[in-house]
Amino acid sequence: MWDLTKLYYDDLQWEEAMKETRVSLEKMPSFKFELEILDEDFTKIEYYSEKLDRLYTYGLLRREQDSANTYITKRIHEIYSLYQLFNRKIKLFNNLFLNSDKTLEVLRSSEKLKKYEQFFQQKLTDSVSMKDFDSKNLYKKVSPRDAYINWYGSFEYIGKFTTNDRIEKITEENILQYLRVEEQIYRREAYESVEIFLKENSNLASFFLNTHFQLKNFIAKQNGFENAYDMFVYNNIFDKSQSVFFFQENITQKIILLHEKILNNKIKRSGLNKFTYSDLYYLKNSDNFKLSFSEATKIILNTFRVKGGEFYNAVEEVITNNWISREKNTLRHPGQRSISCFGVHPFITVNWNSEFDDLFELTHEISGAIGQYYASQNGMFIYSELSILKTEFISILGTLYLIDYLGNNFEEKLIIFDQVDNFIRDSFIIPFIYSTIEYQLYTKSKNQKLDNEDISDVWYEIMSKFHSIKNFEEMPINRYNWVRHEHFYMDGYDFRYIIAFILAYDFYKKDKSLEFVIELLKKGERISDKEFFNMVLGEELSYEKLVESCVTDIMRKYDEENFSL
Repeated sequence: MWDLTKLYYDDLQWEEAMKETRVSLEKMPSFKFELEILDEDFTKIEYYSEKLDRLYTYGLLRREQDSANTYITKRIHEIYSLYQLFNRKIKLFNNLFLNSDKTLEVLRSSEKLKKYEQFFQQKLTDSVSMKDFDSKNLYKKVSPRDAYINWYGSFEYIGKFTTNDRIEKITEENILQYLRVEEQIYRREAYESVEIFLKENSNLASFFLNTHFQLKNFIAKQNGFENAYDMFVYNNIFDKSQSVFFFQENITQKIILLHEKILNNKIKRSGLNKFTYSDLYYLKNSDNFKLSFSEATKIILNTFRVKGGEFYNAVEEVITNNWISREKNTLRHPGQRSISCFGVHPFITVNWNSEFDDLFELTHEISGAIGQYYASQNGMFIYSELSILKTEFISILGTLYLIDYLGNNFEEKLIIFDQVDNFIRDSFIIPFIYSTIEYQLYTKSKNQKLDNEDISDVWYEIMSKFHSIKNFEEMPINRYNWVRHEHFYMDGYDFRYIIAFILAYDFYKKDKSLEFVIELLKKGERISDKEFFNMVLGEELSYEKLVESCVTDIMRKYDEENFSL
């Protein structure tokens, strides 16, 4: 388990640090943000931002350990209130944006202040309009995402059924194990039990999700956007800004065709006459492909050994210095993730079940964590939180390197091909499906409140569109599966995942040097995503071109049987 004493000795010290921070913030006068004292103001912002981040990181990590602990939940809400207090103190910071030309002139003309220019430029870009600050604070007060996480994380199980006079309880931690067993009827019973549970809880889930959609659409309207999804994708690395641009029918059809190949591969390998959602993660004789944590870390080390000494050394540090938590704990918030803290190191959590795809999850999380670790070396907290796009780019790139290593060094090709299928589905196709659903839900929620059936209709229609092939059996109860997906609360996260995948694939295909990427990562957010990827790929970025190239190349590999039997 992680060593949280690197942040605070225990919960008591954490709570004391909260109290001290509150007293300090309450005593501190509100910032004037006059151009003559900008250096002093920015120094204070850096200081308090780092202090609040450390408090919040500890809270997130404690919630990871025990998501049902009400003490931790209350403390996290206290930290939210500290952020609100801090934001009130720096309220006049907004005036700098109203006079942005003059502010930029001052920042550029001072040796002391030049280092803040990119921070200011990024805030200027992110803000779009200054009318959204109050509505953002309203969202934080209501906190539908946190309410959802606390609610969903409080369930002892998310499905149960009886087999051989034994009650089987399904959780987010063990669901994949049930979907990999040899007996198809057993997989289906497990899957349907979850879907029945989700249906029973879909009413309250729709309340949380609709609240999220309505508040985000309100914020978007305040900023002059048609809906929140347009706002999420407005500042992307490509020239066009409207979200509908990313879901063109010709692009959708290409991705559907790629998904058809993957589904047909899975059906062929499974040897099943009928195939449905409960069979997607089944691999015949999968028990032959178990992998210990020690074996997995050796494979990961060998993967990066040939990619340059510096990245390899960082991987070795992650593995040997206790950055990873893989303890089984039913009270832990489910899923894999990495949580970073400036001045310490990222904290990684994985659900380790000795399955072969756990190796892929671990590689993904380690790679992204190292990206964050490099970003924190830029020297300033305000530039240390690597963007989602850069983080996922390096995570996906690491997984592509893993596939290369396994293809050259692992004899069991069946499991590699199956994992490649899963990787492309989970990292590219499923995010595209989820993004399409998210976009449709935001569009629909502009004009109406969404109940559980409204959300289920959109979910099922789009899911069916991407799974409409011969021998794939529809499963109507699957229409409530959206209940368990936190990604719909994450402001276009899946959209960024799509972009990260096509960028990483382009870089990987061109076999460029990882050392150059490392040097750019060390600059953190001192450089924008667009600048970063223009330098990494060495060309002007085109969404259509990257998608077309990515899908065409992967389809070719399938046709040549590089990725399939």
